[in-house]
Amino acid sequence: MQKVAEVERSQGGDLRAVVKVQIGTSSRNLSSPFERHLEAMRRDPTLRCSAGTVGACMKLRLVVAVLFKGMLLLVLCIVLNSCQSRQRTTSPAIEFTKIPPAAQGGRERVDIIAGRVAGARAGQQIVVYARSGPWWVQPWPDEPLIPIHADSTWGTSTHLGFEYAALLVEPGYHPPPTMDVGPSQGGSIVLVKIVKGVGETQFAPTKPLKFSGYDWKVRTIAGDRGGLNNLYDGDNAWTDASGALHLRIKKRAGKWSCVQMDLTRSLGYGTYIGAYINGQTILVDGGANLT
Repeated sequence: MQKVAEVERSQGGDLRAVVKVQIGTSSRNLSSPFERHLEAMRRDPTLRCSAGTVGACMKLRLVVAVLFKGMLLLVLCIVLNSCQSRQRTTSPAIEFTKIPPAAQGGRERVDIIAGRVAGARAGQQIVVYARSGPWWVQPWPDEPLIPIHADSTWGTSTHLGFEYAALLVEPGYHPPPTMDVGPSQGGSIVLVKIVKGVGETQFAPTKPLKFSGYDWKVRTIAGDRGGLNNLYDGDNAWTDASGALHLRIKKRAGKWSCVQMDLTRSLGYGTYIGAYINGQTILVDGGANLT
């Protein structure tokens, strides 16, 4: 194939540079971009440049082609960067779908707490705490890790509290049985969400008792005071005809029950010493605590 550049006069009298392609006996495909461009110019007169602007026209077309490719690359980079940025900024989220009532804790009453997690990674689990005084891990200290199901949901039984916290934790995390302050994000704790219990606050049932001129509340259900399961019984506290207070530790059905009494009002900060019977200090067995 031969490429021949000729100058011819157009109908308007202008001189035009025309590039013609002559195909000899050895015909072959137009493989190079330059050859294909020349063939297109031969077939379409509108693509021809004037004699004085052939070089500028060719340069302009080359610049346009380069700019077009550059724009395509720029758009592709923006799209890829946007996708990667969206993946990096996607953070996990915890949602509660079932929240227990707001109530003072005790071992007798349990409820279900449940929810779902968005954006959790493989191996991560949920830990739940309920606040009743301290924060208590749920449902038990020896069963603190709650799996996340394939549909991203989670759920467990829990003892009641005034507030509930759900923690998204990394594999290998060992939650403490209790916390004095609410859990916070950091380290192996990926995310924390805290909600209040639903409804009006419910306190543990008590029975009233008058002693030494003060009003007291005697707890009637078990509690977690001191991080242990304490079985309280309202019948373990009473006053006799002389006004003396009796506190009892009793074994029933193979389990020991004790008593918890609270004043209905605070006496203020200070040091309060002992209890006396007829002027004699009470001696308490070493296995019991009077606090």
